[in-house]
Amino acid sequence: MHAQTRLTAARAKAEAVVGQEDLSERGKAREIEKLYAKARAGKGAKKGKPSRSAALTSKKKGKPLDGRLRADKRQVRDLLNVP
Repeated sequence: MHAQTRLTAARAKAEAVVGQEDLSERGKAREIEKLYAKARAGKGAKKGKPSRSAALTSKKKGKPLDGRLRADKRQVRDLLNVP
């Protein structure tokens, strides 16, 4: 239904482009192709909210650590796990 109205509007615009005399035939063809491509594409998919799981996984957990702190944590972990 909406696609039909978009194509009808594109057809009317294409007729107006054909009536222009300042454009070459190649330019007219290019403009008409653009009009029909835009009419066929429509508005596109709606973008909703991201899923809850995606929102939860994107958050960082804990305080940020630089390389030295991470190395210290690894060293402590290795010392505690020695049998």
